Amino acid sequence: MSKVEHLFPDPGRGTLGPLIVYKMFGNSYYRIKPDKYHDKKSDDQLKQRSKFTISREFIRPFKDVIRKTYANEAKERRCAAFQACHSHMLRHAIVEQDGAITIDIDQALLSKGPLSVPKEASIEFLPDGIQFKWDTAYDGEGDEYDTLAIICQLTGENESLIQFTGVPRCEGEFFWKSSAYFPNYKTNIWIAFRSEDETLMSNSKCLSFYLSQD
Repeated sequence: MSKVEHLFPDPGRGTLGPLIVYKMFGNSYYRIKPDKYHDKKSDDQLKQRSKFTISREFIRPFKDVIRKTYANEAKERRCAAFQACHSHMLRHAIVEQDGAITIDIDQALLSKGPLSVPKEASIEFLPDGIQFKWDTAYDGEGDEYDTLAIICQLTGENESLIQFTGVPRCEGEFFWKSSAYFPNYKTNIWIAFRSEDETLMSNSKCLSFYLSQD
């Protein structure tokens, strides 16, 4: 690295032939481009790189959802919501099985928080919508007026949506007239609960998951 002193009227930033020119602390510097990188990775490093990639690719379609469902977690960790979710995935959801790196879908939380999540829940795809049912019992933090949130994604799509239904936990069921969103029912669906004052979330619970055929 070398400091640039009056070599150019304003070197700015960028590349010039084999030089990379950049600014730091108000001064301009340059360094030589490497001919090639010599950072041969060990097997463990390659596995870690794969885990990073799988985690990011999995949560990328949910980035707008995560801003809402990881908001409190991100605040406590003092980081972006996407980073908080990515960190959770790496620690708990990305696993190695039979030499392959995969996702433990039950640990792949798209919502994270202290509220109680139902131990039992189910969905049924019907011609005109989706029937949700869940156990109304709860323990720990939360109450009967926590409301249902639905997170869904079409298989292979890079977009997702979240529906805050306003339906309280104590009702135990909800019919979502939404089949137009989900052709062939190949839909990945999670549920979570949000506090009545909209400040806290529960962990998510996966109810339907299809592997992409792409």
